[in-house]
Amino acid sequence: GLAANFPAAQKELKDLLSLVEAAAGYSKDLCVGDWLKAVEAVEAVLGTSPPEAPGRCTTDTCRVWTLFHFMSLAERHEVAGALSAEELVESITAFITHYFRCEHCRKHALEQLGAGAYGRDELIAKGADGIP
Repeated sequence: GLAANFPAAQKELKDLLSLVEAAAGYSKDLCVGDWLKAVEAVEAVLGTSPPEAPGRCTTDTCRVWTLFHFMSLAERHEVAGALSAEELVESITAFITHYFRCEHCRKHALEQLGAGAYGRDELIAKGADGIP
């Protein structure tokens, strides 16, 4: 899954995913305390400070799309266990489908991805960052 694109925090991200999947599998609410504990484990490895460059993101929307972009570069940089371009697009689509809370945003993003927007087809055809 997407944890492969963050090798330093694979265990923590897999634990977080397992927690979410367990709650979803039993159709029950996820305990906030459990969620925060799992997120804190990820933050302990990856940090919490946003980039300090002039062009840094200031909104959650920007951060999500920037995250997707960075994940698309993992294969190109030969990160061990990184998802292929096609697997990454599938994972991003699944993430949007299951975790975008804003119905309007989710529907729009999925329609755009379905239509090949955001460079989807180029990413799959050429690999990470559009380089064959």
